[in-house]
Order: sequence, then C-alpha cells, then structure tokens
Amino acid sequence: MSAVESCMLWTGGRPNPRWLLAWSQPSTWVLYSAAFGFPARLETIFQTHAAATTLAMMIVIQHTQARAQAATQRKLDEILLASPEADNTRITLEEAPDNEVEGETDAHRDARRDASQEPPS
Repeated sequence: MSAVESCMLWTGGRPNPRWLLAWSQPSTWVLYSAAFGFPARLETIFQTHAAATTLAMMIVIQHTQARAQAATQRKLDEILLASPEADNTRITLEEAPDNEVEGETDAHRDARRDASQEPPS
C-alpha cells in the first residue's frame, strides 16, 4: 500500500484534494530545488512562503478561538439570565474595567473559601 493510499484510509477513505495539494506543492518545490542545486533565491522564497502561511494560519486560529469564546460567553449569559438566583450584574463583567473584574475575582475567591470552611449541615 502506498503512502497516499494509507493516508487516504486514515482520513476516511475519501480522496481529499486539499491533502493532495498540501503535499504535492512542497514535494514539487523540494524536487525542483534539488534539481537546480538548492539556489539561495529559491530557499528565500520558500522561507517567505512558509512564514506567510504560518502567519495566516495563526490569524485564522485566533479568529476561530475568539468566535468560539464569544459563543460560549453568550450561552453562559443565557444560563445566568434563566437562573433566578444568579447575580445578573456579572453578565456584563467581560466589558468591565480591570479593577472591577479583580474585585469580583477576590469576592468569588472569598465566597469559595468561606463555603469550604463551613461545616456540612
């Protein structure tokens, strides 16, 4: 079994054109560079492309994480709104100034400590 076949089986058995493109371009680049003795200009171009790709992927990943975090925050806000015992002032805490967030953190830490020290009823 060839490496391509084993990778296709690993990815679900379907040919994935993105996978083929992702592996064929660098392979072609290396073969082309090897054929011409690895010229410095080609290496510089390759390094520039690698850096640009890394930067683009970093931006995409950060955007995806921010989107997931925003969705999670909206879900938690909805839970707080639905709970009658919840302190609704904490819903907007992510827009609060740093000193207010630190104050809430300290208050929550104190409440946890007090709850852990109380004898069970």
